[in-house]
Amino acid sequence: MSEVKFVSGITATSVFNPRLSSAKVFAQRFDLATAFDNYENFLNEVDGVYIASPHETHYEYARLALLAGKHVLCEKPMVLRENEARELYDLAQRTGLVLMEAIKTAYAPSFLNLLAIAKSGRIGKIYDVEATFTKLVPNDPGAREYIPTVGGALRNWPATIFCRF
Repeated sequence: MSEVKFVSGITATSVFNPRLSSAKVFAQRFDLATAFDNYENFLNEVDGVYIASPHETHYEYARLALLAGKHVLCEKPMVLRENEARELYDLAQRTGLVLMEAIKTAYAPSFLNLLAIAKSGRIGKIYDVEATFTKLVPNDPGAREYIPTVGGALRNWPATIFCRF
């Protein structure tokens, strides 16, 4: 949120949270004009949404936003089921709206530069790429990383990526 003010053409104005007290704290912290605990009222006040809620809410929040004519940027994983992804992308395409998963690394200039160098052949033929990403997981059996119905750790952060060029 602190970086939004540096993005040309975007102004963060409102926040939604089913707990109004949490929405108000967030709005005050980031100097937002309005806080909502009603998603429909929130959607009536914005042009697009950035969804950063628990995984199991992404599909419904994105679907409702698209149906309301709003662009959607959604944290990963956007949905937990293939049919939900197909439905949302079809809906976005039919309505001419942007639907995008928020995986910022794919759009970072340094990552794009690294890909360009790799593809150029300047460093030779690449046979294998191995990357690891880790994170500290809460020592709480109720944390989302341990709940299979919302994707568990595999939906939260893939642990290792293996590629062959």
